[in-house]
Amino acid sequence: MYNPVLNTWTKKANPPLTVYSFVIVVDDKILGGHSQSNPHTNWPELGLSIYDSTTDIWSEANPSPPVRRFHHSQSVGVTSGIYAPKRLYVFGQEQLDLNTFQTFTWAYNPEDNTWSTSKTIPDSYRPSFGHLIAVVEDTFYMGTFYNAQYDPNLGMQYLPIGVQYVPIGYSYHEQISPEPSPLETLTSKPQPSNPNTSLNTTIAPTAL
Repeated sequence: MYNPVLNTWTKKANPPLTVYSFVIVVDDKILGGHSQSNPHTNWPELGLSIYDSTTDIWSEANPSPPVRRFHHSQSVGVTSGIYAPKRLYVFGQEQLDLNTFQTFTWAYNPEDNTWSTSKTIPDSYRPSFGHLIAVVEDTFYMGTFYNAQYDPNLGMQYLPIGVQYVPIGYSYHEQISPEPSPLETLTSKPQPSNPNTSLNTTIAPTAL
């Protein structure tokens, strides 16, 4: 661990694995995603290692739903819990056979250690590579490339595409200005030559 204030390094507990597909922070805990085999189906699934900095202990979360085969790396983002429930979202693709792919979106709930599936990116925007993700007010903005067309001279042509994802449970409420107080202070003009300054006020009838 590096302390930027003291400019020092401190040895901490080693993570259980050496290879992770992503690392992200949720509730001051470090979450590292890694591919592993489901013991029942032998299909790959996404494992999740969690590091608690207060106890210096690593633990394993429940694994994700299994897939046939991961295609490219996964992209992740976290909702804050302000406008949408706090979740770790994982966006990726699985390869069903040699030429068939499909996208998936998973949501991990850190409060009850469960996974759920969410709306996937439409196949027309299925990325050829991983996503670049930015989360603004619990809304995901993704930039990626997808296969547009094949040129016999230039090969496969990739076009950039931008998509927006609104997670489950999203609700944006603008802050409502508080109602004016029954005690309203009117404009007052202090007089420098007079030590006594009068403040004119009115009181709404409902306050009497």
